[in-house]
Amino acid sequence: MASRCLYHATAGELAALISAGRLLAELRRGYDELIGGELNPQEVDSWRNSIPSVIGLLLEAGLDDVQVLIELKTPISDVRMDMVLIGSIPGTGQMSLVVVENKQWQWAAPGPAPELVILSRSPNARPYSHPIRQVWDYRQVLVDYIPLVRQAAQVHCIVNMHNAVSANLAAIRPKAVGLEYDTSLVRMFCSDHREQFKKALRAVLSPEKAADHAQEFLETPVLPTESLMALVSESVCERSVFPLLNEQRDAFEYVRGCEREQAGCALGGGPDRGRSGHREERDRRGTAGRAEPARHPCGARHRQQILHADLARQRGEGESACRA
Repeated sequence: MASRCLYHATAGELAALISAGRLLAELRRGYDELIGGELNPQEVDSWRNSIPSVIGLLLEAGLDDVQVLIELKTPISDVRMDMVLIGSIPGTGQMSLVVVENKQWQWAAPGPAPELVILSRSPNARPYSHPIRQVWDYRQVLVDYIPLVRQAAQVHCIVNMHNAVSANLAAIRPKAVGLEYDTSLVRMFCSDHREQFKKALRAVLSPEKAADHAQEFLETPVLPTESLMALVSESVCERSVFPLLNEQRDAFEYVRGCEREQAGCALGGGPDRGRSGHREERDRRGTAGRAEPARHPCGARHRQQILHADLARQRGEGESACRA
C-alpha cells in the first residue's frame, strides 16, 4: 500500500489551474476516484479559498517547482491532510516535507483543554482540536508509518490561518493555553504574517529534486515502525496507543477536559469519533469504576483491520507479548 492524494502537481501548475478556474473540477474528479460519495460543501469552500492562499505564497517565494500533494490520505484512516509540500532542504538536497493545515477561521478561543479550541461564544459551542495539535498528529502518522519519511526526510508543519489576524487568535497561541510542541517544527501564521510565512517556506524548501522526491514518496510502501508494532502488541493486551486524528482527538480531549472539571458530558456519533479511545483511557485511569470491554479496542473498524493484518505478519512477537 502506498500513499494517495486527490491531486498533485507543481505549485506553478496549480497556479495555472486556479487561474483557468479548473482546480475544483480536478479535485472533484480525484475525490470521486479515491473516495466517492457526497462531498462536504465546506471542503469545497476550503479548496476554493485556502489552497490559492498557499500557492500564491509559494510563487512569491520563488518555489514554483515545489511539488504539492492536495488532500493526502493518512496511512491509518480516511482522514486527509489538506496539503503536503515536497522539495529539498536548501543546500543539502535532503527530502523535505511540509504538512499544511488550512483553516478558514476568523476567531477562536481556548476550549476545555489545552488541546481544544472553540469557534463560537455560545456556552454550548463544540470544541475542535487545536490546529497545532492536529497538524502535529499528521506529522506523527507520516513518521510512524512511512519508512522513507522517518529515514530520509525532514518534516515540518504549518497552520495556515489565512482569514484571521493574529490579534483574533492570540488567546489560542500555544503559550497562552499551555500547549507544548516543538517550535522548530511547527508554525502558525495568520493573514498579517504572510511575509513570515514565505520566509518559513524558503527556510525548509527548495525545488531541487522535488519531482523525484514526490514520486519516491508516493510510491514508497506504508509500513509501521517495529517500535510501534511492539506498542500495538501491548495495546491488544492492555490499551489503545494509536494516534487520534481530527474528530477522534476532539472527542477524547473534550471528555478528558470534562473529567478535569468533574463535569458530565455525552458523546454521540459512529465509528472514528474517539469514543473507544476515551473509554480505554478512562478505564486505564480507574475513573470509570468497573471497566467495560471496548467493542473496537483500537477505536474504529479500520484500526482493528490494520491491527489484525500487522499482528498476523508478526504473530510470534504478538503472541509472546500477550503471554508476557
